Amino acid sequence: MKKILSLDLGISSLGYSVLEEQERNSYICLDNSVIMRDAPYDKDGKSRQTSRSEQAGQRALIEKRRRRIKNLARIFEKFGILTYKECMDIQKKNPIKDKWRLRAEVALSEALKPEELFAVLSHMAKHRGYKSIATEDLLYELELELGLIEESVDDDSSADEKRRVYAALGRVERLKSRYKTDTIAQVIHKAVQEGEFRSYRNHDDYEKMIRREDIEHEIEVIVGKQYDLGALKLGSEECGEFVEALQETITDQVMPENDASLFGNCSYYPDEKAAPRYSYLYDIYRLYKVLADLKIDHYDVTQEDREKIVGYLTDKVAKGKNIKQFNYKEVRKILSLSEDQKLFGKEDQMIIKGKATERSLVKFFFLSEIARFPTLMKSILSQNSVLMIFAELAELLRLHKTPKPALEAIEALLLQNDLWAPLKIPSANKSSNQKVEY
Repeated sequence: MKKILSLDLGISSLGYSVLEEQERNSYICLDNSVIMRDAPYDKDGKSRQTSRSEQAGQRALIEKRRRRIKNLARIFEKFGILTYKECMDIQKKNPIKDKWRLRAEVALSEALKPEELFAVLSHMAKHRGYKSIATEDLLYELELELGLIEESVDDDSSADEKRRVYAALGRVERLKSRYKTDTIAQVIHKAVQEGEFRSYRNHDDYEKMIRREDIEHEIEVIVGKQYDLGALKLGSEECGEFVEALQETITDQVMPENDASLFGNCSYYPDEKAAPRYSYLYDIYRLYKVLADLKIDHYDVTQEDREKIVGYLTDKVAKGKNIKQFNYKEVRKILSLSEDQKLFGKEDQMIIKGKATERSLVKFFFLSEIARFPTLMKSILSQNSVLMIFAELAELLRLHKTPKPALEAIEALLLQNDLWAPLKIPSANKSSNQKVEY
């Protein structure tokens, strides 16, 4: 007889049953029960599953660091600088303590011992800097590029974590512009010595943040200097290979990419790709779609009414205001409707959990975040080719999964339409506490 095991997984329990087939589509239950786990939340109200995930992530991070150190040791052995065992002994015993001073001062003025060079590079391998690979980082990258990220971000843990990260990146970028020819280690070292930073390490306060690209540059500078000082017994070409191997091990990361073949085609223009959800065109399309079907009690909706509503929205966009949704109350105000003229026969508000909430006509995605760039939005809307520019922007956001290439493509598009230069103001002209809107 066929037996079937059925499982019901919950966040704090596991239910199961064992069924046995008696005849076709007829079963009897042999056993069933529920296994209870701990309560899903700890005494502080935090999800235990979240805690387990965080711990698993931390273990994975530590394992990746160990793997990088081991790969670094293999590179030193491959180029005949130190054996793998010697490198791992240095890592285990940690005889060299002041690695920041070694990186910022000694490595650029004196020939290092092989043990010191490994200590410097293993220090970079453990703390290799921040690399933005998430699409959602793009707006923060654009804000940072335009100087819109304020350095004085509230340290409260409830604050936007990404904004705190980019505020820390902004502080370091400002210091880099002050010490233009220095490596990132020299910049941090001087900032600590001058009291600008409290210490070399962050203490869960996002005081500073180093980019991965800065570490790549520092590797090249330090190895090049050590080659010039005669500390590395390598040929010129071999030294270049050594740098490439170090950068690949310490800073390289596989960047995710979008598969354009997975983008769906438009329902109305089958030969063209559908507009991305996160785009001006898609938001406007959603509004037009709702307005086409708009029904109002005791009122005949005309095309002029629809254009009036769209014009109202366009004016708000031009002012650089976030528009998360368009609600019934706004439509009533625009069209000067009386109380008995209800949209779709419904009240302007609905009751949710005992609270009155405005009823939404349409919700927006792209338009809900435009307040970060009011001047940019106004500039685009002033162009004759406004829809084409927004369409190209949407395609760039869709094609590039990671922020850096997307930002470069957006900058090129804005330059092409003479929209980038008015937005870009040199950081030297702004104080760290000055708030500027674009």
